[in-house]
Amino acid sequence: MKPLGFTKDRATFSRQHPSHTERFNIQPSMFNNPYQRTFFVNCMLLFNDLPEPYQFRHKHKDWDWDQRIERIVPDAPSPWFEYSHQDDPAVIVSVLSRCILQASETLSSEICGYMRKYIAQTDLALAERSQKEA
Repeated sequence: MKPLGFTKDRATFSRQHPSHTERFNIQPSMFNNPYQRTFFVNCMLLFNDLPEPYQFRHKHKDWDWDQRIERIVPDAPSPWFEYSHQDDPAVIVSVLSRCILQASETLSSEICGYMRKYIAQTDLALAERSQKEA
């Protein structure tokens, strides 16, 4: 993934673009055991240069929008692989890489729509917050 511009921090792959940063987080299932493991892939966006009222981060997270990868890449496994020590890691990495790249292409091609949705949701949250304070 590094040759394609991704960086990795623990279980999160990130790639910066002029208007946004994409993050793909590998989340292990809480039901994993020594014999069978499952994971999910969370896709996140951080928008760069938002207008002033929208430059806040939600509690406990540092991104603006998030979704599971199967909502963006319809043929992505959901939940992700149930795998064991007998499975070939190269196959898992290959499918995971393909799905992350496909999600990245979709997110980048539709970034204006995602940003509009974020701004609309933020407008609603700000309005609700001001009503509570009134």
